Amino acid sequence: MPESLKMTVKNRFSSGLESGNLVVNSDPVHQAWCAIEQQRQINPNAEPSLYNEIQPENPIVIAFGTPPGSLQGQEGLVSSKDFAHFEFLCNKSNPVFCINEAAIKLFQSHYSDLLVLKNKLVENSKGKTPPLIIITGQSLGGSIATLFTLWLLEGLNLSKAKRPFCITFGSPLVGDEHLRKCCACSEDPDFILEQFVTTNSHSAQTQDPNLGFPYGQILEDLKRKALCNVFKSIGGLRDPLEASIITQILAIGAVSPSCMDIDNLVGKMKRHETKLLIQKMKNWDSDNKFNDVKIHMAYLEWYKKESKDKGYGYYDMYRKKEKPADVKVNEYKKKLMNYWEDSVTEIEDRPQLEEGAYLRLRWLYAGTTYRRMVEPLHIADYYKDGGENYQTEDGKRPKHFTLFEKLHQEKQEQEKKKKQETQKQEEKPESGPRKSKRKNVGSSLNDDSCFWARVEEALILLKNGGLTTDDKRKLKEFEDYVWIALKNYAVSPEIFLKKSSFMKWWNEYKGIVESSSSLSHFMKNGGPKEYEEGKFT
Repeated sequence: MPESLKMTVKNRFSSGLESGNLVVNSDPVHQAWCAIEQQRQINPNAEPSLYNEIQPENPIVIAFGTPPGSLQGQEGLVSSKDFAHFEFLCNKSNPVFCINEAAIKLFQSHYSDLLVLKNKLVENSKGKTPPLIIITGQSLGGSIATLFTLWLLEGLNLSKAKRPFCITFGSPLVGDEHLRKCCACSEDPDFILEQFVTTNSHSAQTQDPNLGFPYGQILEDLKRKALCNVFKSIGGLRDPLEASIITQILAIGAVSPSCMDIDNLVGKMKRHETKLLIQKMKNWDSDNKFNDVKIHMAYLEWYKKESKDKGYGYYDMYRKKEKPADVKVNEYKKKLMNYWEDSVTEIEDRPQLEEGAYLRLRWLYAGTTYRRMVEPLHIADYYKDGGENYQTEDGKRPKHFTLFEKLHQEKQEQEKKKKQETQKQEEKPESGPRKSKRKNVGSSLNDDSCFWARVEEALILLKNGGLTTDDKRKLKEFEDYVWIALKNYAVSPEIFLKKSSFMKWWNEYKGIVESSSSLSHFMKNGGPKEYEEGKFT
């Protein structure tokens, strides 16, 4: 390990221990345990109701119990294919996962009651001051609490509602490694399981040892910081991280001071904390990368303006690559493509929660701007190197550009349907491109990020000479495509700059096109100028 990282580990604990001290002293944890004790008093056998609403107002506290015998003969895992309600957790990398058999069967047997509770909590979250929701449970009740919280998250709009707290005590593992990845959990399940085994090996064994574990006393001791004479038991010279770990495991009674395995357990916990710290440093690095992305995009905006002033447009200026600024743009293009390719992989692996949909929408807007700005540069490199058929299946179009375009088109279709429903109620529905689009066309990018690939293909047809019937058909299709794009203000007026590839195509094609065509009339009668001013209709 680098010396700088050793010093960081020695003086700065990672999120696990930092958060631990905060959590055990926070009110929600103690409220959760009090709710479990109250639930036992209300209904000692957790029948006939699986849960109780211990506190109906802010914070709302829901406690789940464990019905007698609910663990017998149901200790395994079942596939998500065999039950509904949690499909939204699946993602591209983890299309299937497994859940604790006893937990999911108990969940399904009380589905109607849980649905009523879910709808009630979702409705409460839509108020002006959404309440805090604490969901808790012990043993198998903790597993049900976890499943219910995940299910509830799907219905909440977390951009407005408060995120619910799920606090469980002695809960069995809810699912397998695939479920953990679907939920984007950052902890190491094998490490946590090993700590469970260590703790249980020093406690009395019953049918369900978690039910008899003194969580209430542990929380009270930690809150009062009743850790007397612990440092006498630590022995030897310890760094702050080791001392903190030993203090806490002795405080909760996981091991005794004389236990031979204490150094082994402490060593593993220390390595785990170090790993979490390294992950945190990677997250900081990710934030820095995002800042770099914004800087790179700003530079491309500047480059686009500079190119326009020189009469080329940024596509053709970059394609020529005659100046140092063009080399810098190539460097930024590669960095941006690497970032967004990784980003696409990451976003596909996120669960499809309401919050995720909100984040996904923001991500899509940013990704669409990136696609429209950067893909033309990639196309310029492709055709300068002699490439052809960029958009065909056997072409070289990167997959993340195709995905961004597909998602954007799906979003446009949704907005189009909403707009049509709204216009049905209006006397004068809006027609043609929006006024804002006409007004801002001068600073816009091409809606179709493959516009320049289409121009290049049209130039190749003209370059070959001796146009066949099929060549003429393809050129007419491109002409129609351009005309539709113009009517929708879907292309930048930069395509009309004298040195642009589009004007090169037009100057060669205008001798072939029929004089009566709409595009020909537009080009010959001041259409480009009207278009740039937003006056073309």
